[in-house]
Amino acid sequence: MLFQIPNVYTYKKNYLDSNSNKIKILILGNSHSYCGCNPEFIQQNAFNAAYFSQSINFDAEILENYINRADSLKYILLPIDYYSLYNRLEYGSESYRVKYYIMDYGFKFPEFYFSTLNIFNNPLSLNFKRLWWIYYKRNTFDLISDRPCDRLGYFKPVQKFVDLKISGKTAAERHKKNSNDFLGDNFLEFQKIIHFCKKKKVKLILFTPPAYKYYIDAFDKNTFEKVAKIGSSFEKNNSNVVYYNFINDTSFRKEDYFDADHLNENGAKKLTIKLNNIISNTESTNKQTKGY
Repeated sequence: MLFQIPNVYTYKKNYLDSNSNKIKILILGNSHSYCGCNPEFIQQNAFNAAYFSQSINFDAEILENYINRADSLKYILLPIDYYSLYNRLEYGSESYRVKYYIMDYGFKFPEFYFSTLNIFNNPLSLNFKRLWWIYYKRNTFDLISDRPCDRLGYFKPVQKFVDLKISGKTAAERHKKNSNDFLGDNFLEFQKIIHFCKKKKVKLILFTPPAYKYYIDAFDKNTFEKVAKIGSSFEKNNSNVVYYNFINDTSFRKEDYFDADHLNENGAKKLTIKLNNIISNTESTNKQTKGY
C-alpha cells in the first residue's frame, strides 16, 4: 500500500500518460521552473513537468518516454542554470527522490534500485499517518513534502518571510556542495534533449531564470557568465534552440521572490508572461517567413 500512495510524481506521470498528445508546451527542469513557470499564463495548452531537484538527466528521461506520443508538442521550456549544469539528483542531498522516478515513472536505474526500499525507513507513525490520510481522508495529494502542485503541474510557494540574504548564501552553498563537476555528463544530456527536439521539430527554449543578488553574489563572478556562454553556444549551434538570460533582469524586484533563487506567485506570473511572449513572437515570425 505504501508503494501505491499517490503523490506529485504519480500525478505528473498520469497526466503525461493521458494528455501527452494534447500538450503544445512542456515545461521541464528543477524547482526554478517548478516554482517559476505557471502554465495558466501561457496561451497554448501547457503543462509543468518540472520538480524539486530534478536534474537534467531526469528531464531527458521524461522527454524520451513521452516525445513520441507528443504529437502536438511545439515548444519545450527548460532552465539552464548552475544547478542543471553542475548537479545530479542521485548524488546530491535529495538523492532519496530517485526512488520516486523508479517507482512512479518506471525509469530504469538498476544501481539505485535498493533506494526504493528506503520508504520503509520512515518512522512507523509517519507511514501510518500517510496511509490514513490517503485511504481514509481521501486526500490524493499526500506529497512527501506536503507541497502539491496545481492541475497543470505548477507549484505556488506558500509566501512567508524569508531572509533573502541568508537564503541566497544557503542555497548557493548547497548547490556548490552537491556539485562534483557533472558538467561534461550534463552537457551531453542537454545535447540529447536537443536531438529529441530536433527529430520531432520541436523548438527548445532555454532560459536562465532570474535570481536575487544575494544568490548571485555567493558565486564566483564568472559563474553565471559561463552558464550564459553555454546557453548561447547551444543556440548558436542548433537551429531549433533559442536562449534567454534573465539572471540580471531588473524587472524582477525583491517582492517577486519567495527566496533568493525562487520566484513567488507574482514573480512566476511575470516570468511566464515573458516566456509566453517569446513563443508568440516566434510564431508570428514563422508566419511572416512562410508568407501567411
